[in-house]
Amino acid sequence: MKDLSKRFILSLVAIPALICLFLFAHNPWFQYVAISAFAIMTCIAVWEYVQMVRMVGGKPNLPLILFFTLLEVIAFFAAARFSELAWAPLLIFFIAFLCICLVHFKEKEGAIIDLAASSFGLIYIAVPMGMILSILYFSGSQDGRWWVAYLFIVTKITDVGA
Repeated sequence: MKDLSKRFILSLVAIPALICLFLFAHNPWFQYVAISAFAIMTCIAVWEYVQMVRMVGGKPNLPLILFFTLLEVIAFFAAARFSELAWAPLLIFFIAFLCICLVHFKEKEGAIIDLAASSFGLIYIAVPMGMILSILYFSGSQDGRWWVAYLFIVTKITDVGA
C-alpha cells in the first residue's frame, strides 16, 4: 500500500504539471520552463540509472554523463526550433561518446563494461527525453502537444492495464 500512496502523490503533482505543459508549451517564456523541467527530469533519471549500474559493479562517470545529458536535451530543443541546428544532437552524442571513451579507457579493467553502461544511459534516457522536446516544439504544420499527450496517455493506459 505504501507504493500506491507514493504513486498517488506523484500523480497529484505530475498531472497538473503536464496540463500546464500542454496549455502553455508554446508561450515563449514557458518554453524555457519546459526545457528546464525536462532537463531536470532527465538528469534525475540518469542519476537513478547510474545508481543501478553501480549496484551491479559498474563505475560510470556521473558528472560527465549528467553534463552531456543536459547538452543533449538542449540540443534536441535547439534542433526542433532552428532547422539549421538539426545536426546538433548527433554531434553532442558523438562528442559525449568520445569523452566517455577517453575517461573509461584510462583504466583497462572494466573499461568496456563502463563504456557500454555510460553510453547506454545516454541512448536510453537522454535521447528519448530530448526527442519528446523535439516532438513538442517541432515547427511543422501540426501541433506537437497532441502527439506528446498521445504518448503520455498511451503509456499511462498500458501501465495501468499491466
